[in-house]
Amino acid sequence: MNPRYNVLFVCRDNAAMSLIAEALLRRFGGHDYHAFSAGIRAAAHPDALAMELLRDRRLWDPTLRSKGVTEFAHPEGPRFDFVITLGERAPAGLPRTWNGAPNMIHWRISDPLAGAQDSGRRAVTYRQTLIELETRIRLFILVHQRDGLKRAARAA
Repeated sequence: MNPRYNVLFVCRDNAAMSLIAEALLRRFGGHDYHAFSAGIRAAAHPDALAMELLRDRRLWDPTLRSKGVTEFAHPEGPRFDFVITLGERAPAGLPRTWNGAPNMIHWRISDPLAGAQDSGRRAVTYRQTLIELETRIRLFILVHQRDGLKRAARAA
């Protein structure tokens, strides 16, 4: 049996990037992954354009909501295998300790909320961000499937 990995995606505000990543890992990770997302300073609501994109791609889940890292970074919080930060650089204010001593990874992803843009350009930027995240997540899954197969072969 394959292990189930707990993965937390963190960005500045959990309004777009990390929510998109959570939705993508839920879709492509199957039963091998449990996806979470959070922001250093959680937005009051998910970004409307991000949610529209998720609906258009049939990735929307009504349980997706903006959350802060404090919801997860406490002694009773979930044990994580991976904490993946998203953005041009890792967000300032990231907690130093997490349950499970997870692997810390940073993915440099274009932030669709950065810069004032007209609505047409913002839509293009959001789609580009989704494509970047989907590519990274599919590769992340492949790497860990391969590692699982190697472990199984050594155990046999």
